[in-house]
Amino acid sequence: MSLERLSCSLFFIISVLTVLAEVLGKEDLANIAVACAVLYLAIEFRHIKQLAKIIGGILFLIGVVFAVIDDNLGHLLYTGVRKTLPFLLLFASVTWLQAPSNYSPALLSVRQYVVQQPAGRRFFFLSFASHLLGAAFNLASFSLLSPMVRNVSDTLLQSRLVRAISFGFGTATCWSPFFVGTMIVLSLTDGADWIDVAPYGFSMALGLLLLGWALDRLYFKRGQAETPSTAPAPVFDATKFIRTLLVLISLFACVIAVSELFVWTISISLAVVAPLFSIIWLYTITRKQESNLPSILYNDIFKSFRSLRGETFLFTSANIFGACFSDFIQQTPLDVQSLLAGLSPHLILSLIMLAFLLISAIGLHPVIFVIVLSSILTPENTGIPPLVFALALITMWGQGTNVSPLSATVIYLSSVTGKSNFKIAWDWHSGFSLYATVILMVVLNLLLALLN
Repeated sequence: MSLERLSCSLFFIISVLTVLAEVLGKEDLANIAVACAVLYLAIEFRHIKQLAKIIGGILFLIGVVFAVIDDNLGHLLYTGVRKTLPFLLLFASVTWLQAPSNYSPALLSVRQYVVQQPAGRRFFFLSFASHLLGAAFNLASFSLLSPMVRNVSDTLLQSRLVRAISFGFGTATCWSPFFVGTMIVLSLTDGADWIDVAPYGFSMALGLLLLGWALDRLYFKRGQAETPSTAPAPVFDATKFIRTLLVLISLFACVIAVSELFVWTISISLAVVAPLFSIIWLYTITRKQESNLPSILYNDIFKSFRSLRGETFLFTSANIFGACFSDFIQQTPLDVQSLLAGLSPHLILSLIMLAFLLISAIGLHPVIFVIVLSSILTPENTGIPPLVFALALITMWGQGTNVSPLSATVIYLSSVTGKSNFKIAWDWHSGFSLYATVILMVVLNLLLALLN
C-alpha cells in the first residue's frame, strides 16, 4: 500500500473509530484513533505547508514546555490529541459533502444565476449565496463562487465582490453546525447547546448580511460608477432553486433529527449522516449523468482525506497547547476570579470580542484564541450566561477569520485574486469586520442585560 493510500485510510479509520468510541462509550477505540492520528501526522508532516508547520510547531513546543514544567507531558499530549478527534470528524464530514456539491446540476445552475447578476444586485446575491452554501458545504462554497472574482481587472470592484463572498461565508459561523468554529465553541462552553444558540445566531447573521449590503452601497461603492452589463439578464430557474433549497433543508433536518433521536452531539450526528447523504445525493446525480460513482467516491472524497493534513496538524497543536496551558494555569497561584471581581460582565464581554478581533488580525488563528480563552474564562467566573458567552465567540469567529491574513479563507481568496492575503485581510476586510464587531457587541450586551 502506498503512503498516500495509507494516510487516506488512516483518516477514514480515525473517523469511524471516533464515532464508535462516542456512540458505544468505548474509550479503547478512541485510544486506537489517537494512535492513528499520530501516525497520520507523522506520514504527512513533510507535505504540510510551511506556514502551518511554523504556527503549529510553535504552539506544540510552547505546550510541551508547560507540560514539562508540570511534569505531566505524556498525559497532556494524549489529552490534546484526544480532544482533536471530534473536530477531525467535522473535517471528514465536510469533505463528504463537498464532492456532490461540485457535481449537482441544480447547485451549479444556482451558482451560474448568482455570478451572472448585473451591477447593483451582485453584492446582495453573492453574499447571501455564500452564506447559504457556506453554511452547508463550508469551503466548497468558495470554489463554487470564485469565478465571480477571478480575473476582474477593476480592483475596487474585485474588492467588493471578495467582501461579498467572505462576509457571507463568515456570518454562517454564527449558527451553522457544520463549521468547526461553531462546534469548538459549543464543546468548550458548558450549558450552551446548538439548538438554543442557533436561533439567535441565525438572526444576527441575517442582520450582518444586511449591514454588509448597506455598507457596500453607502461606503465601499462610493466613487465607483456602475458598469452596465452587456450580458443578457440571468434567467431564474425556480425548479433548480427549489431543488437546491430542499437539499440544504434535508441535510440540516437529517442531522438535527439524528442528534435529537439518539441524543448524540452534532459532530457525531453529522459524521454519521454526511457519508450516507453524500452517497445518496451522488447516486441521484450520476444515475442521470451516467458518471462513475465509485470513481467519484475514491478520487473526490477518499483521496481528499490526505489534503486535511494542515488543518489536522494546526488543530492538534492548538488542542495540545490548550490542554497544557490549562493545566499549567490551574497549578499556578493566579486567582482569576479575584482579577475579574472588579469588572462587570458587560465590560468583560466587550473586551473578549475586541481581543478576538485584534488577536486574529495579527495572524493568530481563532482556534488558538478560543482554546486559550476557555482555559481561563468561563461563563461561571465571568458572570456571562453560557448562551451569550457562546454567541460572542461563534459570531466573532467569522470576523476573526476575515481579518486574519493567515486564515484558510483569506489565503484561498488571495490565490484566486492574485492579491496579497495581508491586503485582503487588513484592507478589504477590516472595515466591515470592525463595524460588525461593534454591532455584535451592542446586540449581545443588550441580550446580556435582558438575561441578567
